[in-house]
Amino acid sequence: VAKSTSFERKRFLVQFENIPAMCTSVIWAKMHISFYVSAHAGWLTQSQAPSIVRPLKVYRVNSGWEESQVTSIKRTSSLNWNEPYLGSIGQVSTDANPNVLSTVTWFIGQTSSYMQFDVTGAASYWKMGGPNNGLLVMAANENVDGTDLRFYSRRHNVAGTTPFMTVLCSY
Repeated sequence: VAKSTSFERKRFLVQFENIPAMCTSVIWAKMHISFYVSAHAGWLTQSQAPSIVRPLKVYRVNSGWEESQVTSIKRTSSLNWNEPYLGSIGQVSTDANPNVLSTVTWFIGQTSSYMQFDVTGAASYWKMGGPNNGLLVMAANENVDGTDLRFYSRRHNVAGTTPFMTVLCSY
């Protein structure tokens, strides 16, 4: 997530299973994603790619996408996003809801760990029948060159690092 000198900006898409039918309403929901590195290209100096604070924002995605096919311009092999990266610098397109669900700040020197985001708004929307197209994580200062954050996906084979969502429901 974010941008490092000589590289394009990056955003993170994540999708969770539907909320079980036995849950009648969502009281709160938290997304937990684990970052494993804050990085810049090895050939860049600290002044070319400085360590900077990264405020991370989460949005609910409006458009469906396929994990094995999604790219910065494609949501499936045959369908494009309305705009590359689901929106221009610092903005989201109609492919994502413009309301920020949660903002969490990564600070310089923060070690690899889970970051927790309040995603109650999205989980409630999904529970009320809205399509579960996942969440988008982006840096508020994504066009500022510096360290970027790398997050574990469900495909990483490292125990205890998979993204997950906890939901408190009423029954």
